[in-house]
Amino acid sequence: MHNLGVCTLLSGMTIAFLAQLYLSLMLFKFDAGKAFVALFIPGYVFLLAKRHGLFSHFLKFYILGLVLLVIGGVILS
Repeated sequence: MHNLGVCTLLSGMTIAFLAQLYLSLMLFKFDAGKAFVALFIPGYVFLLAKRHGLFSHFLKFYILGLVLLVIGGVILS
């Protein structure tokens, strides 16, 4: 059961990280200047994602990652 919890926890962290990385790379593709500013202003990346129509795709995978993270934590406790 320990291995399942660890795998689920790490999978959730990986999916959430990859979703954020994907969002950042796509924003650099649209407008590199604003994406660079978004690295220093918290939450600005989400505003840019909404403007370019990427937020819904990002949110699906980010929530999936968070759910797997919570499930892995529950299994390990």
